[in-house]
Amino acid sequence: MRRFNILMFFFLISVTMHAQFINNGATVTIQSGATLRVETDFINTSGTVINNGTLEVKDDFTNAGTFTADPGSTVRFVGTDPSLVTSGGATFGNVEMAKTNNNITLQDAMSVAGALNFVSDNNKVVLGDNNLTLTTSGSITSADDNEYVATTGTGTLIKPVSGNGTIAHEIGDASNYTPLSSAVTGTGYTAATLAARVYTTGTQAKYGEASDLIAREWQVVAAGIADYDNTMTGTYVAGE
Repeated sequence: MRRFNILMFFFLISVTMHAQFINNGATVTIQSGATLRVETDFINTSGTVINNGTLEVKDDFTNAGTFTADPGSTVRFVGTDPSLVTSGGATFGNVEMAKTNNNITLQDAMSVAGALNFVSDNNKVVLGDNNLTLTTSGSITSADDNEYVATTGTGTLIKPVSGNGTIAHEIGDASNYTPLSSAVTGTGYTAATLAARVYTTGTQAKYGEASDLIAREWQVVAAGIADYDNTMTGTYVAGE
């Protein structure tokens, strides 16, 4: 009987890894060094998921329970289909954008404590009206012309600021990568952040004295910086 129970346990794990994952009240731990691959939706309805390893999700990620992540853990978004992501207030460790020619779209605010790494071609993190926040240890790697954070609504990319220096925001709209660089100075920093988004609708009209107009604007909001000053450099699309 003991051997039968063990065999059944591993059989069920194998099936779960290749089907929809739904957790209704259980505690599930992904051990360090292990990978749980979910071929459709990951849904944590009311239970606890502890990610110490790697969670691969092909379709939607929905957390309505408790999701805790070790700083070295990874949530990897894979496949060729789009994903809707509801973090439920959880903070992720590392996030890997491994989708091919498709995006993830946030359904609520998302926080990343590790690296947001674009590892495949042509995929974006689409914010809509939701913020993406990097904690003090967070970073973004491998962003380029078709892999970046798309600020398609009021949502912003929020980065920590620990002192005077240059902060990069790897942002663009739905079609174009138009990042922003901010050379920030101040006399004091208290849990300081710099939030940015770029948009192409509702922009200011061209001033009468100006001969040209760029058809996009960058919005930057600083918090926790005394005597804040910022010299901003935005990249725009030729012909705008």
